Amino acid sequence: DIEITEESVIKDTDKALKVLKMLKEYGLKIVLDDFGVMYSSLSLLSNFPIDHLKIDKSFVDRLGTDEKSSKIVLNLINMCRALGIKTIAEGVEREEQANLLREMGCDYIQGFYFSKPMPLEELLKLL
Repeated sequence: DIEITEESVIKDTDKALKVLKMLKEYGLKIVLDDFGVMYSSLSLLSNFPIDHLKIDKSFVDRLGTDEKSSKIVLNLINMCRALGIKTIAEGVEREEQANLLREMGCDYIQGFYFSKPMPLEELLKLL
């Protein structure tokens, strides 16, 4: 997978589209990070070859405590599902967040709730 930010694509959309299509031809999956933080251009989701969308930690932090954020996350997940884009919630730190995201149908969940970053050697021992 290759991870790009929404900001990097917005700067030169024509060039970005060409590069992303080329990367897809090489078999790479495209992950759009920071969606919803700056520009939130829905045209990126419909016009660019995006495989995964990362739901920003700023929304995940407010899950269960802020109704608007919860609705945004739910609708992002549903919209991505309709477009064939997988969702990744980043920054999950509490069980409540993980449970809500599962109920909403989020495809992947990452964050300190599961594990802090670790060297490969530690991961292999854990496995």
